[in-house]
Amino acid sequence: MIGYKKLMILIFLFTLTWQLVCREEQDNTISLSKTTTINDALLAIERISIKAEKKKIYNLSSSNSVLGVPIKNTYWKDALEIICRIHNLSIEERAGTILISDSGAMEDKSEETMQKRQVKISASVLEIKKTVADNIGINWASIIDGAVDFSGSIAFGGATAIGSDLFQAGAGSTTESGNQRISVDVLMAILEENQDGEVLAKPSIYVDSGEKGFIQVGKDFSIKTVDDAGNTTDQFFSTGVILDVVPTIIADEDGNEAINMRIVVERSSAIPGEVSTEITKSRATSSITMYDGEETTIGGLYDKDETRSRGGVPILKDLPWWVFGLRYVFGYELHNVTEKELVIIIKAELIDSVLIRKSKK
Repeated sequence: MIGYKKLMILIFLFTLTWQLVCREEQDNTISLSKTTTINDALLAIERISIKAEKKKIYNLSSSNSVLGVPIKNTYWKDALEIICRIHNLSIEERAGTILISDSGAMEDKSEETMQKRQVKISASVLEIKKTVADNIGINWASIIDGAVDFSGSIAFGGATAIGSDLFQAGAGSTTESGNQRISVDVLMAILEENQDGEVLAKPSIYVDSGEKGFIQVGKDFSIKTVDDAGNTTDQFFSTGVILDVVPTIIADEDGNEAINMRIVVERSSAIPGEVSTEITKSRATSSITMYDGEETTIGGLYDKDETRSRGGVPILKDLPWWVFGLRYVFGYELHNVTEKELVIIIKAELIDSVLIRKSKK
């Protein structure tokens, strides 16, 4: 009797698992007419690939003809493979992306990529209270070897965790203009201890010369939309601190190498509403040329942090207004607005190609 019950439980669990698998496969299927173009088909499949595996699809091929054959209720990966097989296209899956290209072009591009020089891009994303930064008088344009000039005074406050020897090592020298220098790491340690600043992130990436690098410190959110066929899909948006960088290695007549970087910095946040989602965004674009190991800063992206609270005598300050108006006598409203500046320090370093690094091993 006990064995029969166990068998029935196993059958029930197997049936439930099978139903969940079938339902998931059904949610990840797609139907396309034979007159759909390759670009439109890949965009439709990309919606499912992002939802299923968080992978974006990039069409690097030169073809945008119609499919020529209908696709009905087919699993999205199988549909992608069918489209590529019919039109002689290649598929390459990478972390977070799926690349579609003309057959033969992927192999040529892979060999060319192996020979390319690379650029290591290191970023420090800092957030500092504007009033504090103004009082210190930080000159971000003076950054060299991770240190900056400052003309004001730095209050330690409760910074007990920062030894005096460390501070003297980071801010002991005086420049010709009379300003002092301080290590950015030491400065941020002091500001974090006093709750006047914060290091949000310190990401670093390797990018091939001429290719695009992407750094995001934040999160993605989705908005549900309904297409013409009545299907509900999720449209994803990226928010936070977003950094798009395209580094290109250049050289002068004497063969001295430098790095030209096209940089787009965005700071955005999403505010969900009852009807729609509002996205606040500030963006800065720059094109600079740097030598190997040089650093530069991007600032001017501000954000306001508003806090509301109530102070006064405990209990009495929170009484209802109709209790003789005591809440107004024993309490008061606090509205604080803190303006913060986002500062991004970018460092670029030249890296040998994969083939050269392999030969040195």
